[in-house]
Formats: sequence, structure tokens, C-alpha cells
Amino acid sequence: MFRIIALVSLVFGFAANAQAGAVIHVADGDCSALNAAVSSAPAGEQTTVVLAHNGTYNTANTQTVDYCGLWVHAGNVVVEGQGSLLSSEVCGTGGLIVDAGAQLTLRNANVLGQDCGLGNGIGYEVINDGELQLENVSLRIVSARNDQNASMTLRNVTVLTAMGIKNFGSLDVFNSTLLGDIGANPGSHMVLANSALPAVPGYCLFNAAAGTVQSLGGNVVGSGCSWAISTDVRSTDAIAGLGPLQDNGGLGVLTAAPSSSSIVRGVGLAKYCEATDARGIVRPAGTCDAGATQFDATKYVGEGGMNGTWYDRAANGHYLTIQRVHDDDTALVIWNTFDRSGNQAWIYGVGHVTGRHISIAMSQNIGGTLRPGGAPIGSSVHAWGTIDIDLANCVSGTLRYQSTLPAFGSGQFPLDRLAYVSDFGCAD
Repeated sequence: MFRIIALVSLVFGFAANAQAGAVIHVADGDCSALNAAVSSAPAGEQTTVVLAHNGTYNTANTQTVDYCGLWVHAGNVVVEGQGSLLSSEVCGTGGLIVDAGAQLTLRNANVLGQDCGLGNGIGYEVINDGELQLENVSLRIVSARNDQNASMTLRNVTVLTAMGIKNFGSLDVFNSTLLGDIGANPGSHMVLANSALPAVPGYCLFNAAAGTVQSLGGNVVGSGCSWAISTDVRSTDAIAGLGPLQDNGGLGVLTAAPSSSSIVRGVGLAKYCEATDARGIVRPAGTCDAGATQFDATKYVGEGGMNGTWYDRAANGHYLTIQRVHDDDTALVIWNTFDRSGNQAWIYGVGHVTGRHISIAMSQNIGGTLRPGGAPIGSSVHAWGTIDIDLANCVSGTLRYQSTLPAFGSGQFPLDRLAYVSDFGCAD
């Protein structure tokens, strides 16, 4: 009996291993290994390809191949991009191609092509004849084609195209940002939820044949979309308060982050909200923004977005540092400045934050002496006065000061942003 159980367990073990398939790690920039791993994937099992963390796979990296894309002929290929860049230095090379009967899932990656005069990358085309799933991906391409009998699913995907996505099959779009045309061709079917498809007034998808588009709600769409439902929001412009395609932190996937006043904020329906956005940032419970990128309140200028270094551009030489502290409504402010006699002064304090306003009682350490080879000693803390800071936006504000010391007096001057905190940024 034991032998039978052991034999059955062994057989099931081999079956499980065969189904799981190989896990292949591809070194940064090794296009030959990437091509081999993807194109030779066997049918009937899953092959997982893991790219280097924030790696770069570019046609210019190798002299032996002129292709550095993902072309899946058979099987089920899962590519874990880990924030890597798949790009082309040559017009017309590279791409995401899935043959009929094959499956490709690409996660956490950037796909960028060479600008060949059309305003976006032309080197990377997406051609799907099988099953293609993109999760937390940024595409900057000329066009993508989802052929008849093929299925494509986009989750937390940002697409910037010059000639759009041409859909002839099944296309499901969830929490994605589509900056470019989409063709809902006759015989195709498209499902949209919690996605941003902003357009100029009166415009919508091109070739949107009747019955080809189904909205589940929570979308931001052009005013000309007859298929929109009551829980969709119609945009008044093609930008919708979204920023440029850039690194907004997180996994390194390029995104178009919404501003604090963007129309996409809070539009998403809870039941279709992805757990995280394209950067891996957790979306709030109960609601979400339409599109691939959740507005990050910690980056709001009235929150952590104020963190960084400020100065007066017209009077360079003194600097102000702001740092939110204690996870509450307080901020540390340090002003490296001079008194009226030209003596250097280091003034600091922890104050209260109300929106974009900071009010701080400041102090000054004086009387210290730097010991040779050691730390300063002998300093004492003295009350200095107050500072009030009003930030108009992420790059400008006003500082007003009122000192109790005659050497400083009172006054005000404009603030200009000098530096942000790395990987934090700011959103108006």
C-alpha cells in the first residue's frame, strides 16, 4: 500500500513540475538569452522569465541579434520585468508578439520604442494572435493590434500611442490609462472599467461599431462616447489633469500621474479597483482613481510633497529645508541664512501644518565651538521668533518672518523649489 501511495505521489510530483515549467533568469542587457528563453518556450507548460531589477534590454546592447522583444510561439510565458526597460534603437525592430495558441503575461515593465518622426516610439509594435496579459506595464509605441479570436487584458497599464490600439478580438481594460486612439472594429468586443481615456470635446474611440464596447463604469471618457454609462465621467480635454509619462516612483514603471485636481480622482468603482496601482502603491479601500496611477496623497504639496529644499532664486545663498515629521500635522523647518551684519545663522523649529501653510516658532543655537577632531560644544538654545510659510504649489511659495532679535527684524521673500526628496516628488 505504501508503495502505491509513494508511486502516485511521485507521478503527481512530476506532473506538477511539468506544469510549472522552467524559471529562467536573464542577465541585464542579454537580448540573446531573452530571445531564446521566450521563443523556445515549450507548449503545454508555463515558462517564467525573470529580468534584472531595473535592467535595460535594448537592440543596441548586442551585435549578434537585431531583436530584443518578446515573441512567444507556444506555451504560456510569464515575464517578470522588475521595472526593466525593453527598448529599440532601430525603427521597426523589437516588440511584443504572441502567436495563435500561445500566452504571454508581462508584468512590471516599460516597453519603449525609438522616435522615428511620429512623436512616439516606433520600434516596438504589439501584435497579439493569442492571449496577452499586461499588468503594471508602460507602453510607448506607434500602434498595437489585437487580432480576431485573440484576447488582450490590460491591468494598470499606461499606453501612449501615435496610431492607437486596433482591436479586432477581445480586449478587457481595467484601471488603465490610454493616451491615444482605440479602434473598436466590427466584430470585436471591448470591456472597460475604472480606466482613463480622455479625449477632446465631442470625440471618442475611432471605428466604435455599435455593440463593440461595454462600459462597466468608473471610466473617464471623451464626451462623444455614446456607450458611456451613468457612472462614467466625460472629460473636457485630452489631458484630464494627468502629468507626463515619467518615473513617478514605485516599481520604476513609467506612469502619467494625476494632479490633485485631476478629473480621474475618485471616479473608479470599488468592485473593479485593482489592489495596487502601476507603481505598486496600495489603492485606498472603497474607491480608487480611474487609470493606472492612483493619486498619491503623500506627495500632495500639503502633505509630503512639501519635503525638500527651497530658496529665493533672486537672492541665492540662503536655503530653507522642510521635512514632514511624526506622521501628523507637524514639519521640521531649517533656515540657513544670515543676520543683518552678515553673520551666518542656523535657525530651526518644528511647527504646525494646516493645508499648505506652516507656522513655526523658531530657535537658534549660538555660542558653540567646534572641537578639533570632534563635535561642537558650548552651544545654547535661544528663542528666535516665528516663521510662516505659504506654499502656492509644488514649486513656489512665500516665507514671512518675525524675529524678536534686532539683528533679524521682520520681512518676507518668495520661495522657489530647489530640490525634491528622491523617489517622493510632489503633486499640486
